[in-house]
Amino acid sequence: MSIDVFVIVNGSELGEYILRKTWEAAQRIFKEYGIKVFVIPYYSVKAPVSIIINGVEYVIHRKLSFKELMNMILSAAPLSSGSEEGEVAAIGLWGHSEDRSLGNAETVE
Repeated sequence: MSIDVFVIVNGSELGEYILRKTWEAAQRIFKEYGIKVFVIPYYSVKAPVSIIINGVEYVIHRKLSFKELMNMILSAAPLSSGSEEGEVAAIGLWGHSEDRSLGNAETVE
């Protein structure tokens, strides 16, 4: 099992802090739970600092604690491992061509 985490940074101190703490949280999650977390930084001058975890975007406005970041990432992991059946939700993410920002995540049923 793995979790993809895109960290959108814009050159601000907050963006650099979130990227560093997300990387530390990813290492801890792998050591404690054996879950691979892939942290992918993405630089955009115009975008707000945000984290996209398995396709769901969270816009960040303040410095999150290490525990908050770990909980945010772990919430994207399935609740039960090894299950072959279960509900599936498709998450959509779209871009706006005018300002190149990411749209809001939307659950499609």
